[in-house]
Amino acid sequence: MRTPLFLMMAVLTAVVAAGLGYRLLSTSSSTGEGVQEQLSRLEVRVAGDPASPAKHYELALACRKAGLGSRALAELDKVISLAPDYVSAHVAAAEIRYEQGSYDRAARDAEQALCRQPQS
Repeated sequence: MRTPLFLMMAVLTAVVAAGLGYRLLSTSSSTGEGVQEQLSRLEVRVAGDPASPAKHYELALACRKAGLGSRALAELDKVISLAPDYVSAHVAAAEIRYEQGSYDRAARDAEQALCRQPQS
């Protein structure tokens, strides 16, 4: 029996809220730069190190903040392809897909995050 999506999303929210060390999608630039400047800076960083899941993840967060959900998902998919156990990327992808109404894909991402969640 499949777990209902709303239950998985509630569990993911609880996991992230419990402070398990995963960055939430509400990031802000500490330098005071605008969203476009932040995107440009992060694109340069990713281009300099395209195999870095962390740099793709930062870019995905900035894309989401800029309202570029599809681009954020593309970056998150890249993170997941580079580092399948990057739980934060699965959580972020599930949230974005859920917001976009892509419930089946959101459920798969949520399941992957829960399967990869470190046991405490």
